Amino acid sequence: MVDSSTGVISSYQEFDYDERPQKYTLTLTATDEGHPPLTGNTTIVVELENVNDNTPSFTQQTFFFTVTEVRFTLYLLLFWSSPRRVNMKD
Repeated sequence: MVDSSTGVISSYQEFDYDERPQKYTLTLTATDEGHPPLTGNTTIVVELENVNDNTPSFTQQTFFFTVTEVRFTLYLLLFWSSPRRVNMKD
């Protein structure tokens, strides 16, 4: 669907790189309101990029580890970013 005032192209279908196809070719036809109406065509190619769209998950709920005494400082950072909540029970 093309918004006639903004030109924004949108779709009701979700696209997923892991599904086929990964490339879509669209033919856009514009028609004016003249008499006679004039038309023009263009081709739009949409290529999907692979992004990590999987929810983060852990193999267990608790992790234990030991660090032996050494001369340097050890920093452990654990973070993730996800638009969805992570279910730790899975």
